[in-house]
Amino acid sequence: MLSRKEYQTEINELAHDIWNEALEQSDNDKDEAEELIHHYVYEAVDGHQWVIYNCYHTQVLQHAINDTAYLDVYDDAALGELVKDKGVDGLHMTMTYFAMTQDIQDAIFEVLAA
Repeated sequence: MLSRKEYQTEINELAHDIWNEALEQSDNDKDEAEELIHHYVYEAVDGHQWVIYNCYHTQVLQHAINDTAYLDVYDDAALGELVKDKGVDGLHMTMTYFAMTQDIQDAIFEVLAA
């Protein structure tokens, strides 16, 4: 069972790693690093076991701050098509992907604002 603390620790570690990678790739140019963040977040989340494996989806959504982030991208019709094409597991995967993506981005930008 995934705890809230484990979830938040993983999100913070991913945010830290992504920010450091973006800084390294941009030769410490913060503006350029900010532009790279979205790419690195996508890579980290897309391949993360919590997104890939169905057994984690409800646990992630239970702890995610941005558990409704998918609604920024999907309207009711698109959600219906997603469920029709990929089933409820596909819906949960999508919800988990967007929740983690937004939580990581928020964690990164929280550090930048400090």
